Amino acid sequence: MYWRYPFTEYTVYDGDTIKLPDIDLGFRVHLHGYSVRLEGVDTPERYTDAGKAVTEAVIWWCDQWSMLVLGPSKLGKYSKRIIGAVWGRGEDQSLSEWLLEHRMANPYDGGTKEKWTTESLQRAEDSARRCLND
Repeated sequence: MYWRYPFTEYTVYDGDTIKLPDIDLGFRVHLHGYSVRLEGVDTPERYTDAGKAVTEAVIWWCDQWSMLVLGPSKLGKYSKRIIGAVWGRGEDQSLSEWLLEHRMANPYDGGTKEKWTTESLQRAEDSARRCLND
């Protein structure tokens, strides 16, 4: 079970990372300047055409909600990074689940990442473009 923290200010860094300037933990406790690495997914690198398209699709998904909700599961191995899930407020499907369903991400458990092939990059890019054009 996750604790859930609502947020409205964010920057999508790439398909599986969102930067948050402020996370309100309640009781006047805040975390500043953390990134959220989406749990369970790996998306194409942001400098690739597929990565750019998936990043645009994530921005589109996030913009559908007046408020997003963070469900952190742990701190990442790099400083100021949280591994967790993001939902639109009231949504049952997380952003990670949406990315996997639409084939814009590979499953990732924190171990060795599945290599992105030319075919899988094209699949992710095509799927992202379809989401943006629907």
